[in-house]
Amino acid sequence: KHYGSNFEVHARFYPIVPLINEYFYTGNEKYAYHGIRLVLDFAKKRPMVMYKDLQIGIQLTKITAAYLNLVDSPSMTPSASTGFLKHLLYDGNYLYDDKNFTSNMNYGMHATQGYYALVLNFPEFKAHEMWREKVHERVLTLMNNLTHEDGTYFESDFGYAMGSIGGFNTLMDYAKQDGWEIPDWYVERLRKLGIFLMNITMPNGRIQ
Repeated sequence: KHYGSNFEVHARFYPIVPLINEYFYTGNEKYAYHGIRLVLDFAKKRPMVMYKDLQIGIQLTKITAAYLNLVDSPSMTPSASTGFLKHLLYDGNYLYDDKNFTSNMNYGMHATQGYYALVLNFPEFKAHEMWREKVHERVLTLMNNLTHEDGTYFESDFGYAMGSIGGFNTLMDYAKQDGWEIPDWYVERLRKLGIFLMNITMPNGRIQ
């Protein structure tokens, strides 16, 4: 089917989240079937207009979790599993390429969160160690590029700053799960970013 003008919804796989939730709570196989179908259909077409690091990073956070939740579903046949995993591999290799990484915007933050989710959950891929080293490099690059030493945020946008501090925290959680010790300067920058955001907001969340 044609994806239409609202391609971001499809590329980011927002529709798969309620399908997985319904499958989890009801056990109704139709939700699993359609969730898997969405991924395989996208993987078959793979429209390159949708391939940006922002979209693929968000996509990976959704479909990595989807595979883990659907792997025991009867609808996850050997053929479906192979197609699903090949698409995860494609996305991982896409993000590995430095030309597909935005190092000075929140796009890179979303991309790296999705990439790290893939690295954490699929150590079986032959490219795992290569991906893992790349993810570590990008986590530090993002902190260095998106924050200043005094804690201010590079993009000068409150919304992006709030989103990125959440992203930096998530990446730190992933690093702990990964057994990777984040350097002290990263933690200190994150602390200063938190203080900066606290200082420019009112108790009700509005900017001063």
